Amino acid sequence: MSTATKIKIVNRYNSETVLFECDAPEGLESGLHLRHALEQATAARRDLSGAYLSGANLSGANLSDANLSDAYLSGANLSGAYLSGANLSGANLSDANLSDAYLSGANLRGANLSGANLSGANLSDANLSDANLSDAYLSGANLSGANLSGANLRGAYLSGANLSGANLSDANLSDAYLSGANLRGANLSGANLSGANLSDANLSDAYLSGANLSGANLSGANLRGAYLSGANLSGANLSDANLSDAYLSGANLRGANLSGANLSGANLSDANLSDAYLSGANLSDANLSGANLSGANLSGANLRGANLSGANLSGANLSDANLSDAYLSGANLSGFRQDFWDVLLRAPAEIAGVRAALVEGRVDGSTYEGECACLVGTIGNVRHTSYANLGNGLKPDSGRPAEQWFMGIKKGDTPETNQASKLAVEWLDELQGLLSLAMATA
Repeated sequence: MSTATKIKIVNRYNSETVLFECDAPEGLESGLHLRHALEQATAARRDLSGAYLSGANLSGANLSDANLSDAYLSGANLSGAYLSGANLSGANLSDANLSDAYLSGANLRGANLSGANLSGANLSDANLSDANLSDAYLSGANLSGANLSGANLRGAYLSGANLSGANLSDANLSDAYLSGANLRGANLSGANLSGANLSDANLSDAYLSGANLSGANLSGANLRGAYLSGANLSGANLSDANLSDAYLSGANLRGANLSGANLSGANLSDANLSDAYLSGANLSDANLSGANLSGANLSGANLRGANLSGANLSGANLSDANLSDAYLSGANLSGFRQDFWDVLLRAPAEIAGVRAALVEGRVDGSTYEGECACLVGTIGNVRHTSYANLGNGLKPDSGRPAEQWFMGIKKGDTPETNQASKLAVEWLDELQGLLSLAMATA
């Protein structure tokens, strides 16, 4: 008469401490012994904290509400396992296979999941606070409503993962891959997302106050209504991203790429956009009061109705930008004004004619020739000569600030209909006043 094989689950720190013991069913292959014992122990509500289960085959096991806190499951196969409500806090699951596992509501606080495979796993409402998920594979995983505060997700792969409503405050997501991930309404305050790939991700209504997104790839991402006050987005790629109605007050966007981005209605007050690339961006009705746009490239940008009061635009490129109905009170445009004056002082006899052309809508900053032309072209028209023969240092130069300013004026634009034309006339009149005063006191 054969004796039944005993299956023992021992403590990871002391192999002589048996946490659970049962007989192996006849005919059950040895590779499934631990799975059988674990399911039996779970059904009996035994405490399996600190269990040693390294490399165990637990695929498809029903471990609902099991207590496996501090257990050693490194390299274990838990694919398709049912762990709803299980306690795995402090457990070592490094390099474990948890693909398609069901961990909804599970406690994984402080667990080590580095290098683990969690593709397709359901971790909704799970507690993963302070867990180590560095280099973990979470493609298509469901982490909606999960608590990942303080978790380490450095280099983790989360393509297509669902993190909607998740708490990722102070989490480390540096160099993580989150392309196409759903982070709608997620809390990422203070999170480190430097170098992360968030292209085409959904971050609408997400809370990113104080988050570090320096050098991150957010191209095509949806950040509509997101809260990014004080966030660091320096050098980030936000090309074609949707930031409409986003709150970016005080954010650092120095050197960021925002070409083609939608920032309509966004709050960028006091934000740092120095040297940022905003070519073709939509900033209509945006709040840029007090923002630093020095050296920014705003060529072709739509600034219609934008609030630029007190903004610093020194050295900015505004060629072909739409400034209609923009509010520019107190904005620093000294670079454009000074260069405009420098051009006019080289052609004083044509100042009145340039003013008449502006008032009558006979300026077109996009061309050097014709009835309506750019600044040097208009001076040539007033003088009845070619723009190429003006002399005195006046020559075609689309890169100079004055010409870039005039690129914002099209045929038919007048001071009543175009902000660039209006300010050009004001600056011209200011110069004429200064010249008259100088002559009177000479």
